Amino acid sequence: MPLTQVVEMVKTVILRVTVLVSIALNLNVLAQETFGIQIDQKQWGQGLKTVRDLIASKRSGNQNPVFNDLYSLDWLDYLYPELIEFQIYAVWLDLTIGAPFKDPARRLPAVIERLQASTSIERANAFLEEHCFVLGESYFSCGVEPEYIAGIISIETFFGTYKNVFKFPTLATLASWVALNNPTFRSYIIGTYKHAIDAKQHFVNNRTDKNFSTAKYDFSQNSIWENRALSRSKRSISQLRDLLNLAESMNLNYDSIIKLEGSWVGAITDGQFMPTTLRDILKAGEIIDPHDLGDVIPLMARYLMPYWGESPEQINKAIGRYNSPKWYRTHVTTVAKLVEARWKELESEFNSDE
Repeated sequence: MPLTQVVEMVKTVILRVTVLVSIALNLNVLAQETFGIQIDQKQWGQGLKTVRDLIASKRSGNQNPVFNDLYSLDWLDYLYPELIEFQIYAVWLDLTIGAPFKDPARRLPAVIERLQASTSIERANAFLEEHCFVLGESYFSCGVEPEYIAGIISIETFFGTYKNVFKFPTLATLASWVALNNPTFRSYIIGTYKHAIDAKQHFVNNRTDKNFSTAKYDFSQNSIWENRALSRSKRSISQLRDLLNLAESMNLNYDSIIKLEGSWVGAITDGQFMPTTLRDILKAGEIIDPHDLGDVIPLMARYLMPYWGESPEQINKAIGRYNSPKWYRTHVTTVAKLVEARWKELESEFNSDE
């Protein structure tokens, strides 16, 4: 074996051991300072083993992942130490914001009032102006009016700025959900975060919304969390596979995929697509920058195109394919109406220059 190859192997081993030792020393400190809990590293190890086994195995209805030489299961092993550090944040998410802890519908009047403020309209108009060319091209090819793209992205990532939008490490988030497929690990997590469950139950008990069933959200029952965690875990297996398979399409290497951030459920890019959805709308061989709106806007239009129509009812239904709640669709259409006039002006200018 060449000396250079031996040296590289030794470097790799040293790196892995160093990271493992570092995580082992700091994980409990991180957990105690952030959440006031003690981490059982053996339990986390079992959860991580489940991730690898599920990703590697052939499950009914799914094919084995099509990893290339770079993004292999060995590579996933290499990432495990880094994943452990992030996972404590990811699993915490479902217990703090995953269920209806906040009620957007109740806040909608205040949200619309803020949208109608001059600064919000200016920001939305600036988005149309800055990206008018790619918005126009997407409109021409897909038929989705740019003002609705503006409405959607104002919610998802506030026009790509992520202002007031939480971001989480996507690889760790999805791996955490998959790890919950392990029943022992799932019970451990539910027990560990019981105080968060109790806090959420108190919030739910004090809601006064019409047509709100507190029985549906009886978080005092561990079975509710068991079912919720298992359901999320099963849905996340294919998402994690597709994230790894999409790494090449997003020009992500070993380091950058760890740093890739998205939503608490694993949605990525400025348009907030789940990996499986992104896989379906990307063209063969297409390479994108997940945080370049010039790449993301056409993907948003391409995704909406099969559902789009001319009537308000068709448009409302298409927006619901992006996110179904009524408050979401109301928000998007409100933004669209506020900036529609500015887009018509830009469209007129665009056509006159041709």
